[in-house]
Parts: sequence; C-alpha cells; structure tokens
Amino acid sequence: MVEMVHLKANGTVVIPQSIRRALGLTKQEPLVLVTDQDTLLLKRLGHTQLRREIKTLIQTWHRRFRGAKLRPKDIQHEVAAARRSRP
Repeated sequence: MVEMVHLKANGTVVIPQSIRRALGLTKQEPLVLVTDQDTLLLKRLGHTQLRREIKTLIQTWHRRFRGAKLRPKDIQHEVAAARRSRP
C-alpha cells in the first residue's frame, strides 16, 4: 500500500486512515522512526522482528561510521545543539 503524506508546519505527519485500518493501528500506539540518508522507516514498537531489524541497522551504521571516531558524548552534544536550534 502506498499513500502520499505531507510534513505539516509543526513537524507532524498523519498516517492515512486506510493504512491505520489495514494495519490495525490504534490511537497512542508506540512506533519507532528509523532514518537512513533520505529514507524514513516507521515500525510498530514491540514486534519481535523489529529488534532484529534495528540491530541490523545499528550494525550497518557502526560499520559505516567506524572511522569517524564518534563518541556517545559527541552525539549527545549534537542532539542537544539541534534541540536548542529549534524554533
């Protein structure tokens, strides 16, 4: 199933009702958003396969950025800076 959605001014994206119904999504259901370059992946939280997929993505990213010498402190600093720069 493919649907066109738009990012709203406040940063929200509405999942079309047809997709919510087809997947049986409920209000306030926890989801996880994973990004890679120009791709967004939205998955239900708690599915057993999700853990394997996230582990695979993390391993891929670790290999890609191994030479970058990023430390958790560096990432926390960048996240904090990005949050401060929000309007």
